[in-house]
Amino acid sequence: MSEGALIAVNDGHVPTRHFSLCHELGHHLLGHTERFHLSLSDGAQPAQDYRLGRAANEFAADLPMPRRLLAEANAAERSTAELASQFEVSEIAMGYRLLNLGLR
Repeated sequence: MSEGALIAVNDGHVPTRHFSLCHELGHHLLGHTERFHLSLSDGAQPAQDYRLGRAANEFAADLPMPRRLLAEANAAERSTAELASQFEVSEIAMGYRLLNLGLR
């Protein structure tokens, strides 16, 4: 067996669920996991420092919705739904990103 990371996602999720994959990639690249981490979306809260989850969320949001590109697109005063469609993310993810960047 070779060394390296493995991230698996549910292929039954809607295509705009890129955020989950980016979030888990963020945990890996930011060094938040030791050797093995399993995250099941069953509603249970993980036994993990919330700051790590927040950092992974920030990383995950920046990949599909880079600050500069989003600020430029937002300058045209488009709706959250239009921006979400353009960046291929959910409206909820777009709404949070706009708020977190202070654009709305």
